[in-house]
Amino acid sequence: MRTRALKFTLIELLVVISIIAILAGLLLPALNRARLTAKKIQCASVMKNYGYALTMYTNDNAGYLPAIDNTEGQYWIIALSFYLDRNMSDSIRYSISNIGKYLLPCPEKEKSNLFSYAYNGYLNSSVSVQPVWKKVGQLKNISSLPAFIDHSNRQVWNSAASSFDPNSGSSPIKYRHLNGANMLFVDGHVLWETQKTIRGEYPLKFFPDNN
Repeated sequence: MRTRALKFTLIELLVVISIIAILAGLLLPALNRARLTAKKIQCASVMKNYGYALTMYTNDNAGYLPAIDNTEGQYWIIALSFYLDRNMSDSIRYSISNIGKYLLPCPEKEKSNLFSYAYNGYLNSSVSVQPVWKKVGQLKNISSLPAFIDHSNRQVWNSAASSFDPNSGSSPIKYRHLNGANMLFVDGHVLWETQKTIRGEYPLKFFPDNN
């Protein structure tokens, strides 16, 4: 007995194609958001490593936090690099224009920017400018005091609201992740906040005395 081959009419094919297009339109935004969420989580994992490095540094230095730079020009990122990547070559480690590109960058870091994260400059000032060294034990409420944040510069010096404005030219914070940014706090935990929350609530939280 012969079996008849199934044939689709042009209208039926167009209906099937339309249904597939509608389903794709519904799924693609969800898939894209899932991809961006994965990048945000990956960034938080990278930040945690910076937190471990900060803890090891303070343990090795009598509780003192790294300064923005010291009299030998050793920026915090160089000091922590020994804990983050012991095998890094000196040509990269001691080059500010290179180290930020290779030292555990944020997965969403812009190619045009040298750095992925900024260190809170109010934790310890530049020794050559203001020799004020702080110990972790001297800080209040370290669970609410940011140490690092998604940023295009290596430090956050200015707590003015304009510094937290993505449209400002004053070394703005980078809201790379779903219109928000990851922050690592001195106690080691990482928190993602929206741009609105960071701009509205966090400018003064970068001051240790305000926590």
